[in-house]
Order: sequence, then C-alpha cells, then structure tokens
Amino acid sequence: MLLVYRNGIIICMKVKKSPVGKQINYGGLTAQVDRTTLRQFIEHVDQGKSLNILRAVMKIAGVAFMLWGSIGMVAGAVSSGASGAVGGGMLIILGGAMVAVVPLIERTYSASVRISRFAAENGWLYQHKVANPSHHGVIFGNGHSRFASDIVYLTGDEDTASFEIGNYQYTTGSGKHQQTHHWTYCCVEMDRQLPHMVLDARANNASLFGKNLMTNLPVSLRKNQVLSLEGDFDKYFTLYAPEQYKRDALYLFTPDLMALLIDNARSFDAEVVDNRFYIYMHRRGGRQTSMTQPQFMYQLLSVIHLVGMKLHRQSDCYADDFVGDRSVDRVAEGGRRLKYGASWFAIAIVAVYILFQVGVFILDIVGGR
Repeated sequence: MLLVYRNGIIICMKVKKSPVGKQINYGGLTAQVDRTTLRQFIEHVDQGKSLNILRAVMKIAGVAFMLWGSIGMVAGAVSSGASGAVGGGMLIILGGAMVAVVPLIERTYSASVRISRFAAENGWLYQHKVANPSHHGVIFGNGHSRFASDIVYLTGDEDTASFEIGNYQYTTGSGKHQQTHHWTYCCVEMDRQLPHMVLDARANNASLFGKNLMTNLPVSLRKNQVLSLEGDFDKYFTLYAPEQYKRDALYLFTPDLMALLIDNARSFDAEVVDNRFYIYMHRRGGRQTSMTQPQFMYQLLSVIHLVGMKLHRQSDCYADDFVGDRSVDRVAEGGRRLKYGASWFAIAIVAVYILFQVGVFILDIVGGR
C-alpha cells in the first residue's frame, strides 16, 4: 500500500482493487448436486455423520410408521369399522411427515453446496455457519440465537479489499411471542475508520400515500440526525449521520456515489460503521435464501464492486477533524455511533391496542352488572 505524506503526516493512501472486479462464474449456483456430493458436504459441515444418520433414521422410521399404520388401518376397519381405522391413519400421517422432512433437509443443504461451489470457482472462501458473528451493524446486536450462514468471503491484502456476503438470523421474544428474523447482508472493508451513518431505503419501509410510517430496519434512529442531500436522493433514501458530522457525510456521499446508490442499491438498506460498509436485505417470512439465484448474486456483487469500492475511494483520504491528528485512524466518540430513538408509529399502534383492551375490559364490567 502506498502512503502519501506531507510534513510527516499521512494525507492519503493508494486505493485497493475491487475483490470482485473480474469476470464472475455463476455456474456453480445452478448446477445439479448429486447425492454423493451432498452426503460428503453434510459430513464435512456437520463434523461427522450424525446428520446423515438422522436422515436415514427419519426415512426408515417414516416408512415403518406408514406400513404399521396401513396394517393397523385395515385391521381396525375390519374389527371396528371407520372408528377403528383412525389410529392407523394417524400413524400413516406421522410416517409421511417424517419422510417429508428429509427432502427439506436435503434442499437446504443443496443450496449450501451450490453457494460453496460458487465461492470455490471464483477463488473465494466459504463458511457454512458462524454463531454470533463479529459484526457491529444495526442488524447484528439484536435478540438471541444469532448466527450467520452460507458465508462467501475474501480476506484482502495490501492490494485488494476484503468483502463478505452471507445470510443472518436472530430470534426475539420467547414462547408464543417468539419471532425469527432473516436477513441477507454484504460488506466491504474500508482502510479508514468512518463516522456511523445509516441509509434507510424508502422502498422497503411501511408507507401510506408515499409517507414513511415505519422503517424496515430493526432499530429506530433519532430524527435530528437526518441529513437531506441534493437532487432526488431523498426520494430513495433517508440518510442518518451524527449531528456534528453532517459535513463529513457530504464529503463521503458525493453526487456520483449517490447516483450509484440509486441505480444499484435503491431496494437495500445500507450502513457505514467503523471501517465497514454494509448492505442489508430483509427476507420476510424466512423465505429460502436468494443467494442461489445468479441474478440476485450479480446484484450484490455489483453493489460491492460499484458502490462499495466507490466509497472505499472516497474514504481513503478521510480524517476526523475532531480527533485533530490526520495521521490517526480514529473517529471521535461523538461520531462512532448514531443515537437510537423511538418509532412514533409503533408507539401509536401499542397505544391503540391498549385503549382497545381497556375498552373491552370496561364493556365486560358494564355488561356483567
């Protein structure tokens, strides 16, 4: 890496190459996965044969239950009529459910095989699952049972930037109120520490008559941190930046970078935190990963190559004036994290619900007199 000095102080650094700037081979995402490859992959990521044994047991037990149920159904019908066949029918349903689980397991792991093969064919690395990944973005510190999966990444060097793409999930609540949240993310590592900034895409927010009601992100940010940018950018994103770092945000989010975001990432939320640039996509309802779809992966890799590396170039000379020393790669305390706030829309929903419950309670009391 080339460092440029002036009077003994680092002024700028030579920008790194994009980790995805070459021709990408997407064949691994769509090629068929044979059973031998699937079995070997499961044994590898499962650190043994327990999952393969479970698949075999589920198949055998499921078929046994269906045979047992069929015999019981016939015998019961002969001896007791329709009522006697119920028990056998329940066993058949149970056995069918056990057999049906196996293809679901295989389908999930087949997707992982394709993603791992895609990574290998392009010279990248793959990791099947990581519990509590070491990321600091707004989606990563929530709930419990947190883990990332199907991670495609490259650890960069002095000439090439690092990047990562993966799926991520966490769980909030417990019991009948438990909910699992699914995301796909990608990130590019910068060479400099940057102020905390969030780009909330308007396209994926809850809205009414064009008015944003509630963010798609799992956190709400204080409105006094909103920074309006020029042109049509505010139609697509809401930019949050620490109050004393508005000028720094304008330095990073130049008109050409804003145009790249609108053209390539308008449906994604984005975040700059510490020395990383993140892109997020919320997968509602736990839908199957889109990472096996070449078009979706092309879109993510384009964001990394065009938007992520543009920000990398923009930030390569960045220094926080509040630190007072341009040779120090650090952001002052006031710029490291945005301040969280409350969602007025969510508060209004809770208030309406409470009023409704109070009304029902009063009506019950009056009706009981």
